[in-house]
Amino acid sequence: RLIQHCFFDNDRGTATDQKWVNLLPALFQASEFHISRHRGMNMAPWNFHERKVIVTNELFFVQDRDDESIVEPLIFAHFSGYDYSQAVAGQMVHKTTSSNNYPDLQPMFDAYALALANSQFTTYAALTYSYNMFVNGTSIISLHRRMYRRLLEEQITYANPFLIGAGSYFEKLKSNNLLDYAQVSSDKLTNKTIKNFSTKFKYVHLFFIFIKKLIGIRRYSIMIRFFRRFFAEENQVFLVHKEAGKKLQ
Repeated sequence: RLIQHCFFDNDRGTATDQKWVNLLPALFQASEFHISRHRGMNMAPWNFHERKVIVTNELFFVQDRDDESIVEPLIFAHFSGYDYSQAVAGQMVHKTTSSNNYPDLQPMFDAYALALANSQFTTYAALTYSYNMFVNGTSIISLHRRMYRRLLEEQITYANPFLIGAGSYFEKLKSNNLLDYAQVSSDKLTNKTIKNFSTKFKYVHLFFIFIKKLIGIRRYSIMIRFFRRFFAEENQVFLVHKEAGKKLQ
C-alpha cells in the first residue's frame, strides 16, 4: 500500500481508476457497457459549474445551469477534496473549489453535514492510518511513494518498506535528508493553505525571468520542456539511488 496512490497523477492524465475507464469505448463493444449521462449521478466539485441543486418538497434535484428545462433527481453526490473535520461542523471547505460561488448547493451540504454528525465519522476519523507513516510514526509523503515505485521498476526492493533500521527504505531516506518531520504533511499543502502564496509566487516569476535573461529564450524553452518530465516525483529517485535515477520515465 506504500504505492497505492502512485497511479493518481493529474500531470499524466491518470486518476486511479477514473481515467482508465475512459478507455472502455476503445477496448470493449458498446453492448458490453453503458455510459450514463444522468446529471443526478456523481454531483461533484468538478461539475458544480454545470449542475445546480434545487429542493422541491424536501427532495433534491439537479438542474442544468445552462438549460433549466433539464431537471433530474439527485442520485448521489461525490464530496471529494473536502476537509471532512470541518464538514461535520457544517463548514464545507474544499481544497480548490469555493462553495461561495454556488449558494444553491448549501442545502445539499447541510444534509451531508447532518449525515456525518449522525454517524460514527468523528470516531473513525480520529484513528491513525498506519499506511501513512513508517513504524516509528514519521510521515510517508507522495515523493516517498513514487520514488519507491520507481525503485520497484528497477528491481530494487525492500522486505518491508514501512520498517526502520539498518538497510531499510526509511534509513535510505533519512541518510539523504528526505524525511518530513513537520506536523502537517507537505502533501496537505496547497496554494490556498500556504501563507502569502501570491507574494511568494511573484518571487518564483522573478527567478525565472532572470533565468530566461541569463540563458535566452531558446534554451529557456528547451529547459521548461525538459522540466515537465524531470520534475515528476518518480524521476527524483536519483535522490536515493544514483543508478536508478540515470533515466527519465
